[in-house]
Amino acid sequence: MIMYLVGTLFGAMVSAYILAILSSLVLRSNYTLSIRAGLSFVFIASLSQLILSSIIVVTGISACLYGYFCIDSFSALFLIVIGLAGLSISLYGMEYMKIYRGLGGAWTYSLMVSLFLFSMAMLCISNNLLLFVFFWEIMTLTSIILIGWEYGKEYVARATKQYLYTMLLLNSFPLILGVSMLWASYGTLQLSSLEKMIDTHNLAWLLSIVMLYIAFTAKAGLYPLHFWLPDAHPAAPSNISSLLSGVMIKMGAYGLFGVMLRYLHPPIILYYLLLIQALLSIFWGSIKAISEDHAKRLLAYSSVSQIGYIMVPLSLSAISLGFNKALSALLLAAGLAYLFAHSIFKTLLFLTSGCYIYVYGSADLDNVANIGMVSKTAMISIIIGSLSLAGLPPLLGYIAKLSIYASILRGASPLYSIIAAIVIALSPLTLLYSVKYMAPALRLVEKKMIREKIGYPMTAGMLIPVVSLVLFGLYSIFGLFTDISWRYYSPVTSTAPIEAGLIHVISPYGYYLPLIVSASIALGLLLGYIDRGRDVVTSRIWTTGYIIPPNKHLLRPSYLYIEFSKLFKPAMGFSHEVYECLVWRIPSKIVYSGIASRITRFFGGLNGWFATKARGLAEKYSRIKEFKLDELAGSSVLAAVRMFGNMARLIIVSPIALFTTALLILSIIVLIILLFWWV
Repeated sequence: MIMYLVGTLFGAMVSAYILAILSSLVLRSNYTLSIRAGLSFVFIASLSQLILSSIIVVTGISACLYGYFCIDSFSALFLIVIGLAGLSISLYGMEYMKIYRGLGGAWTYSLMVSLFLFSMAMLCISNNLLLFVFFWEIMTLTSIILIGWEYGKEYVARATKQYLYTMLLLNSFPLILGVSMLWASYGTLQLSSLEKMIDTHNLAWLLSIVMLYIAFTAKAGLYPLHFWLPDAHPAAPSNISSLLSGVMIKMGAYGLFGVMLRYLHPPIILYYLLLIQALLSIFWGSIKAISEDHAKRLLAYSSVSQIGYIMVPLSLSAISLGFNKALSALLLAAGLAYLFAHSIFKTLLFLTSGCYIYVYGSADLDNVANIGMVSKTAMISIIIGSLSLAGLPPLLGYIAKLSIYASILRGASPLYSIIAAIVIALSPLTLLYSVKYMAPALRLVEKKMIREKIGYPMTAGMLIPVVSLVLFGLYSIFGLFTDISWRYYSPVTSTAPIEAGLIHVISPYGYYLPLIVSASIALGLLLGYIDRGRDVVTSRIWTTGYIIPPNKHLLRPSYLYIEFSKLFKPAMGFSHEVYECLVWRIPSKIVYSGIASRITRFFGGLNGWFATKARGLAEKYSRIKEFKLDELAGSSVLAAVRMFGNMARLIIVSPIALFTTALLILSIIVLIILLFWWV
């Protein structure tokens, strides 16, 4: 019965995504209808996906569908993450995207969002590496188009090009090369078969592991491969930024632990390297976030830091597997708990940054205020999201972060004590930039010009993660993640030590603290209500010894932590110079010199020829009226033809971009040929 229900829900999910794509094409001439219809089907698909994955997690069963797709508790957790984000952005986007009406292309937006979410869901359940790469590349290509949505703006075009080149050179190319080497060595891409055939003394295996490691850490945004992330997030629409940070970078974690550790048996030294990268990400992302005054860039650097918090327990889990399997399971559970929490509160925070843009037309923290006067829901969402990011009770972020500390401290060796000390010492930095992001929501001293008022769809989209953070915080769900980690490691360990190790991971007082805090908040609200109407005596703001006018100090976010930013300014300046040199100056000199110039001229001519033919084909078929087909069906065919023309003009922004796109498509074609050869 359960398997039948799982199969039905999977079919409903896939069908809803297909209907989202088709409705976007059919209703392409109506901006509002195209978005609402497409996102309505995305909502249905996300809901089906959420119910499906919840059944898998609660029951603990594994389901294989059509031989190539397998869902277990581990992959179902990622489906839950994708489903919750899909529910939020589908409601939110119905209203938010009207500020981009001048750009047009609503049907393209709905189409790309549908493909983006669908590809991430499918790659998490693919049991074949070829299918995994196929959906991974769809995820990458659709994210390129969505990031470059406002391509007319210079900083958006720059961020899109940077993301395109980074994903090609540090993501798609190493991923495809690594998978190809595995195919050449073992003659199969089925993960269950590869797990049994892996030879750890094979050089091709080692090279493929290194290639996959580069691809997955680049997608996760781990230091030092994080440089694309702070530019891509501000460039994309806010609802897309919520998907990039809340969901897409988690696909890097899935690749590292759902594919590599689980099936390919990577050398343990890689996870020591991952641990170092994670700690550096926590530190560097935090100090950069503290120095930022732009809401979306602050949240982007926060994502760099928070992915470090996720990877620290996950990497320690892989390291511990060889000598303490119970500890390894605990650490995995802690990492998955924080991954789940981060996906929810970061989705919420990027949606709230969209409220700033929607209402005031700016995401600069100094230029936004009084959001509570416009929408109480937006103000509450900002506060709850920020407090959850800071890891304060009674919210989900508290339990998730507490589980990290408690699990690491259970390690007996000095390494675990040192790592725990570092992570705990860096945690206050998260509180600093959380307060900085939250400051405008509590700033009621200036009136701002309101461009739009927040309506019910955006409010509903934010309420989903808000309610999730509160409910999951009050009802600790850490036991759910320990169950998932036990099932993940069950093939390599016995049952008894893990079950014994999962008991009392966190002190009962830690579990009860959210309830105590909630009771205190309720009591404070009650006393405030009783005491209303009395005169309030105000006093001067604490100026920490500086001679600063009270109306300036701590009122503007840019005034916060000035001395802290000055302390790290030399390091930030040096890092920026290295980044500019490696990412822009050196590649530019290579592109415009010697043989590279001739290559670009050749592809530039090919670019012009291709664009002319594509436009001519679209114009030719747009004039044909004798199709004798239903009008909607015929228009959808023409829309598909025009879509490829639009994609060509959008993606092929330069000769180098054409070259990289052609290389990517060629790699995918080679993999498809390998699939048919293997079958």
